[in-house]
Amino acid sequence: ETFPAPSAPFRTGGKIGFDRVLADVPCSGDGTCRKDPGVLPRWTPGVGNALHAVQADIAYRGMQLLVPGGTLVYSTCSLNPVEDEAVVAEVLRRAREETGRRDAVKVLPWPADLFPGLVRREGAATWRVADHAEMDDGEEEVGLRWFDTHEDAAAAGMEHAVPSLWPPKNDTDNEYVSKNLRRCSRFLPHDQDTGGFFVAILKKGVAGWKDPGPPPGRNTGPVRDVDVAPAPLRLLPETVLREIVETHDLDPERARARLRWAPAGDGGGRPTVVVVPEAIGAFGGDGCGGGIVHKA
Repeated sequence: ETFPAPSAPFRTGGKIGFDRVLADVPCSGDGTCRKDPGVLPRWTPGVGNALHAVQADIAYRGMQLLVPGGTLVYSTCSLNPVEDEAVVAEVLRRAREETGRRDAVKVLPWPADLFPGLVRREGAATWRVADHAEMDDGEEEVGLRWFDTHEDAAAAGMEHAVPSLWPPKNDTDNEYVSKNLRRCSRFLPHDQDTGGFFVAILKKGVAGWKDPGPPPGRNTGPVRDVDVAPAPLRLLPETVLREIVETHDLDPERARARLRWAPAGDGGGRPTVVVVPEAIGAFGGDGCGGGIVHKA
C-alpha cells in the first residue's frame, strides 16, 4: 500500500490531494481535567493563545491538501474558543482570501445519524480573549486581563496576540462566518459524564483553489512514496544485538524487546535496524509488524 507524502499528495485524474483529513491538533487539553487533575494547576489562558497560530496553520494546511469537495475534521480536547472557533474562523478567512470566494470552505452540520444519542452543543459565534498576569499580592495565583480588541492587547504587551484570536468584527461576511461557527460541536463534560471535546467538520469548495505545493521551508526535491514493506520484521541475531548493546550502552533486555531488523529489498543493500513500539515488541519473535521503507 502506498501513501502520498504530505508535501505532495496524490495527483490522479486531475485531482490533487486527499479525500479526508483529520486535524486533531496540539492543544491545552483543558477539556481533560476530569481524567487528568494536573491540567488545571498548570492552566492559564496564555497556553491557548500561544497554540492558536500553530493550530490555525495545521488546520489550513490540511484544508489545502484536500481535493476539491474533500472534508477536514478539526478537533481539540479543549473548550477554549481561541483554540476552537477562532481557528475555524481563521480557516474560513484564509480560504476566502486565497480563492476570492466566500464559499471556499463551509462548516457542515453534525450528521443526524451519527451517534444520535450524543449530547452536543453548538459552537460559539462570539467570545472574549484574556491574558494572564501574576497577582500583585505575592500569592501564587493567576489573574486575568481581558482585551476587547487586538489593538488593545498589543498595546498592553500581551504575548502571542494576533488578530485571529478575536471574533470576526466589521466583516461583510460576519453573518456567514457566525452561521458556520454555530455548526461546530461542543461536548461538555457534565452533559454526559465525559471529557470536554470540540469538533468541526469542514468541507472544501470546488472552485478557486490552487495547487498547495510543499509547505514553506520544506525540501522541494523529488518526492518519494512511502510503502509498507510486505516482509515482516525479524529478531536481531544475538551477535548483532550484543554489538549494538555494547556500542550504545543499552539495556540488553529492552534492546532485545524493541529492536528488530528489516531485510534488504530486492535491490540489495544492507538490512535496516528499527525500533518497534513496546506494544508490538511484546508479541516477541519474528514477524511482529511491517517495516517502513522508502521507494525512490
